[in-house]
Amino acid sequence: MELLLTPEEIEHQIKDTAIGERKVAITTKRMDVWQKSQKIELQDQYDQAVRKIQIALLKKKNQVELSKYRLKARESLADFDVYQAKILEIKTSKINAKLDQAKFNHDLEVKKLHHSQDEKVTLLNQASTKLINNLKENKDLTTVLATINAKHDLKIKEVELQKESRLTLIKNHYDQNFARLDGNRLRSLKVNQEKLHRLEVDNVAEINQDYVLEIEQIEAQTAKRFKNADASYEKLVRFYARGNEWKLKKIANRKQKNLASIQNYHDIQIMKAQQRRDDAIKVNQEKLVQFRETYAQLVESINTKFIKESQILEEQTTKRIAKANFDYQKDLEFYHAKQEVLLASAKQRDYQGFDQKKAAIETKFKTRTEKIQNRTLKKIASLDKKLDQAWEKHDKKLAILEGTHIVKAQKGHDRFLVKPPLTDNELRKLQLTNNAIINDLKEYQVSQIGKYEHQIDLLTQNLNQGMIDIDDGVKSNVDQASKTNISKVNRKYDKKNFKANYQKEANKLIEEDRWNHHSAHQLLVDLYNRSDKNYTPVSILTTDLYQGQKTKFQNWWLSIRIKYARCREWSFKEWISLKIWGMPVYVYAVLFGIMAAVLATGYAEVNMMYPAFLLFTIAIIGGTIFSKVPIWNKYLGGAVMGCLFIGAFLVYFNAIPKDGDVYKSIKTWFNSQGFLDFYISVILICAVIVVPRRILLKALGGFIIILAIGSLAGAGTGILGGLMVGFSSKKTIINYILPILGGGNGAGAVPMSQVIGNNWGQAVGDAWYSKAIAITVIANIFSILFAAILSGVGRAKPEMSGGGNLSRSNIHIIEDKVQLKDRNTAAALVMVLGIYVLSTIISSQILTKDRIHITLPNYAWMIIICLALNFTNVIPRDMKAGMEKIQTFISKQTTWLVMLAIGITSIDLKAFINALTGETFLITLLTCLGATLVPMLLAKLFMFYPVEAGITAGCCMTAQGGAGVIGVLGASNRMKLMPYGQISTRIGGSVVLIIASVLFSSWNPQVFA
Repeated sequence: MELLLTPEEIEHQIKDTAIGERKVAITTKRMDVWQKSQKIELQDQYDQAVRKIQIALLKKKNQVELSKYRLKARESLADFDVYQAKILEIKTSKINAKLDQAKFNHDLEVKKLHHSQDEKVTLLNQASTKLINNLKENKDLTTVLATINAKHDLKIKEVELQKESRLTLIKNHYDQNFARLDGNRLRSLKVNQEKLHRLEVDNVAEINQDYVLEIEQIEAQTAKRFKNADASYEKLVRFYARGNEWKLKKIANRKQKNLASIQNYHDIQIMKAQQRRDDAIKVNQEKLVQFRETYAQLVESINTKFIKESQILEEQTTKRIAKANFDYQKDLEFYHAKQEVLLASAKQRDYQGFDQKKAAIETKFKTRTEKIQNRTLKKIASLDKKLDQAWEKHDKKLAILEGTHIVKAQKGHDRFLVKPPLTDNELRKLQLTNNAIINDLKEYQVSQIGKYEHQIDLLTQNLNQGMIDIDDGVKSNVDQASKTNISKVNRKYDKKNFKANYQKEANKLIEEDRWNHHSAHQLLVDLYNRSDKNYTPVSILTTDLYQGQKTKFQNWWLSIRIKYARCREWSFKEWISLKIWGMPVYVYAVLFGIMAAVLATGYAEVNMMYPAFLLFTIAIIGGTIFSKVPIWNKYLGGAVMGCLFIGAFLVYFNAIPKDGDVYKSIKTWFNSQGFLDFYISVILICAVIVVPRRILLKALGGFIIILAIGSLAGAGTGILGGLMVGFSSKKTIINYILPILGGGNGAGAVPMSQVIGNNWGQAVGDAWYSKAIAITVIANIFSILFAAILSGVGRAKPEMSGGGNLSRSNIHIIEDKVQLKDRNTAAALVMVLGIYVLSTIISSQILTKDRIHITLPNYAWMIIICLALNFTNVIPRDMKAGMEKIQTFISKQTTWLVMLAIGITSIDLKAFINALTGETFLITLLTCLGATLVPMLLAKLFMFYPVEAGITAGCCMTAQGGAGVIGVLGASNRMKLMPYGQISTRIGGSVVLIIASVLFSSWNPQVFA
């Protein structure tokens, strides 16, 4: 594609590119420093971890060896003495190991101190060298004047080069545009000449050719008619005349008349053809005369237009040259004036005491360096002192050990002599037993050594992976800086050049009278294919989007047709073998019939079986249908919200009467018998403990901060929206902010309604929940839409997105896979129940409202306990895996049932509909917007990408629980951010639940309804 940028634009592009390259160089330098420090820190962590494993391995080996010698010591006195010596050796090695660990820690700390000192001294030396170099340039008047003049000459040469470069660009631009104008003029003249030649020669030739073809056609038609007339005459003569002279004469007369009429028609057609030819020649002659009259004017107007545009181009070029010369003179004047000022100030300066100033600078920086070194030496001396103390302790312990061991060994020796000796039979049996145990100990030792060596291999893999991740992080940040500072500039000027080329080609099409919608789009596509594709026009993006959606719809429709065609060929056996929720249709049909019979009769016992069966049977069909409904399954909650509404409608239309046995059975099992408490406990406990401790600790380094600030910002914008519509701050917080930021439905709105019910009555809690569920649905819709918009922003501005990575410095951890057993799952379930019981005891018996003056429900203490357990890492990984399995089962297989039961027992449809107002939409929109934008603004401070920060800390926080997080990450195509999404909705929602518990202990939602 031709370069059509103006000289000013080319000059600006060069300057912008130079600025961008400087920024990239700064980023590269900064990332190199970061890379070095991160690798040193990672290597130190690896060394410490390997050292711990080696000590543990040595301890295990000593234990096994000591066990072997202890067994042998029972066989003979010599073996007993060897055992005592081995005890002394192992205890000595333990004391030595502690000393070695102290040495290792000492060397590591000294290494860190020296590294820190070297960095600080290097920075000081650089600053000192820079000041001394500046001082050398100002040593005496002659040196200063020479330096000023040299810099001035360098600047003048730079200005002259810039002027020459700018004039060259202007000249090239003038030549290109003049050639373009001349080409347009010649093309227009050629078009008009071709039109004149077409009127003079081509049209006349075409008219004559058409005339000849028409005459030939008339002659052929006339000959055919004559031939047909002769054939008809012969036929009449042959069949009718047969010697009858009168008939023969009559037929001959008719033939003559017929031939005369054919000839007459032929002559008329010839005359008409001649007339048409003469008329066409006459019309063409008139057009020719008319065009000849205007031809000179057209040529003159083309030449005039060319001259006018050439003059404009020359004027613009002259202005640009004048502007370049003016800028050149201005720069010269500026630098000359600057030179005079510098020379004048240089002559007035005092040049005495250069050596003193240099010595002062050197002394100053030497003093600073000595301070740093002294500080380091003090710290090292302190470390040496600790090491000396460790040596003293080591020597004392060794002396004490040797003294006490000699006494104990002698006592043991004496006791062994007192014992009766073993018979040969007893000795042989003992030796056989000891040998068997020793063999087992050897196998145990080998397995333990393999285990510890595997841990070291795993640490080595993590070290290598960490080094690779650090290098990748540096490369990613440098690439990101390049995209932001260089690619962005290139894209900007490529866009301008593309538009200039498009305008040029469009003018050609307009002059040739070929401009229309199709040609315009085709021109756009051709130019885009010829370009380097840095810039993509909006119309091409729109076309690609349309074609993509069209192809997607066609594939979907084709798949539907294929499925339909397959279904038509199914047999009855295949139809009844269809499965719904994992069971054949005929099995579910039988179960559905049983459920319908229970609802029809209204009979249900108050136990676990009846309500569980009824709820499962209804939820299966309802959830399956609503999970397939387009738009609803993506934006309006899918099967979960569908089951909620089914339950509400069953009660609203009296299919399940509130005074009937079915309703009582469901309500008793769900609320009184504690299934809802069990469901919430499993979701909360497992969600907090299952989040990887590494990610949880890493989140404290920045993600929790932006999550908290973003949530506060969302609450602030939501309160502002409430004030705009006339709501008080308390009303907005209770009815809007808490349900939106509470972590969804099952772990947010439901336990909040339970807390309200415990404090102010269950009727108040149900009324609040009916409104809250509507608000969470609206917030979920906005969250998914915002996530899709942010994904588009990431594609349009790659510098704002990490392509699915939240952090600019991701370090992956390699871990062993856990083989989950059924017993692990059972143990995890017991753990969940134990945490529930402990949290209930704390909230109801220990830290009650009378003692702490606020009501903290068991859910709040449950979260606090789980956070403590996760941070301290006391729960084994196999139990965590069991908890994850329980959480997956409960959340995936019983959530439809829970939502159906909530719809039956807690939802008031009228209150839900009344909550869907303009005020609700405004407050919810502002809350989601504030919670999403603020993390994006803070992302750069914590080495996060803005788009991913907005999606995880913003959209996931305001989404509707786990299902909402899946919708958000699915809409933004960033499913690998699921751990951070879970931190937002689970940990963040849990904290909001604790805050809500405190607020609901003193604020009655009914007052602010």
